[in-house]
Amino acid sequence: MSSLLLPPNPLPAPSEGEARVAPPRAFDSHARRAGRDLPVGSSCIDAARLPSHTIGVNNAAPNAEPTADADAHAHVSRTSHRRGLIALLAATTFVLMHIVIEHSYGALQGAIAHDLAMSLGQSALFAAFYLAGYGLCQIPAGLLLDRYGARHILWITASLAAFSMLLLSWAESPVAVGATRFTAGVTTSFAFTGAALVVRRRLPAAWFAPAMGIIEASLGLGAAGGLFLVGTLLPLVGWRTTVQTIAALTALAALACLVGIGLNPGSRPSSGAPAKPIHIRTALAVVASNAQVRRCALIYGIMMGNVFGFAGFWNLQLLVAWGSTFDESVDDNVALMVGLAVSALLTGSFARTLPRMRRLLIMSNIGAATLLTMDLFIPWPMIQWQVLVEMFILGMFLGTSVVTFALACAAMPLGVAATAVAFVNCAGLMGAVFVEATPGVILELLGQSTLNDMRIALVMLIPLALIAAWLARGLRTEAVALDPTIHESQ
Repeated sequence: MSSLLLPPNPLPAPSEGEARVAPPRAFDSHARRAGRDLPVGSSCIDAARLPSHTIGVNNAAPNAEPTADADAHAHVSRTSHRRGLIALLAATTFVLMHIVIEHSYGALQGAIAHDLAMSLGQSALFAAFYLAGYGLCQIPAGLLLDRYGARHILWITASLAAFSMLLLSWAESPVAVGATRFTAGVTTSFAFTGAALVVRRRLPAAWFAPAMGIIEASLGLGAAGGLFLVGTLLPLVGWRTTVQTIAALTALAALACLVGIGLNPGSRPSSGAPAKPIHIRTALAVVASNAQVRRCALIYGIMMGNVFGFAGFWNLQLLVAWGSTFDESVDDNVALMVGLAVSALLTGSFARTLPRMRRLLIMSNIGAATLLTMDLFIPWPMIQWQVLVEMFILGMFLGTSVVTFALACAAMPLGVAATAVAFVNCAGLMGAVFVEATPGVILELLGQSTLNDMRIALVMLIPLALIAAWLARGLRTEAVALDPTIHESQ
């Protein structure tokens, strides 16, 4: 009689000490429901590492002695984490050199223009060639990285970037300068996205936000380092030898990527499905059709517009219009960039869950809108230390933008992580171009650059920050399941 109460073909009862695992469908849905509490980028695969009460798994008795297999697993895990950290450091060297290559040209262009008989207008145009190549290749770089992995692509593109800088040092015409700047932008477009992919695939999910904070902070270090390098070498050895020095340092970054990533393979996820790369068209369709990624791209575009459009350019003119000297405004801008770097590090360390990241984006954009309103409309004593503190706090608010990458990747399978990062990063670049160019057009139409004209031109930054806060309210905080069939070992 009792057999009539049993379902047909019941599952065999687990033996003593064997894990009781929920069926895959129930396991996955439970992990999705638990996504609020999972670390960044987590999924049902990462949920398997959580306590049993979290995911519906009844593990062996708590007093069981550790086995040799458990010790071996712990050793493999430590080794994998160590290799992942080495890969992260190697990829970060490429990111550093990407920023050095980008920002050093501003200090070099006067000497290059004088040597090659270029006008300053031509030289400035060639400076934009770098951003053109970098921006156009962001999404293609992400697609290629998702398809083929970072093991070989990073050291090859870093080597090509070094070769582009070497060709720039040999340039004898304006056309050669423009061509080498464009190719440098194309080759370095793999740096930031490739570093993010290394973090996503080689380090634990909970480390994603802190590691991205380190990468973001390195951007400020690279900008400052590039300007210091050029300022030191240019008066001593001239612009050609200075550029060759940058090429040599980029070659060292390529060597670091070869040793730390190319010859340091990662491990595949422990799944029964064979690993295979995702098709490029599929990756683009998956990323572009995801509402979470599009929302993160808009938020990052607005925040980066405020960082590189306002903080990198217009705040200098605004502070001068308020009565500061140009040197004081430069110091204020440095304080903002320091706040940006500090915020990126702290945000990655403390905003470890997706709901915290969403709340942080809301509060930081509201805070940025408040400070921008003060900067534009509220007369207050222009005491230099007060301005420095205010700019540092504004940088702290804007530096939280780093979590948009984690929120976007949490909504994507692992196999399209690089494409998602590239999509969001490309939006940031477009936002910077928009915020830098639009006020200039408005001021041209007004025909003046008084304080009131600056207010009219820059007032759009306040509603944009509030729009970013509103967009952040709609971000989802559930992590999707990683698809092991499209995961590729690097």
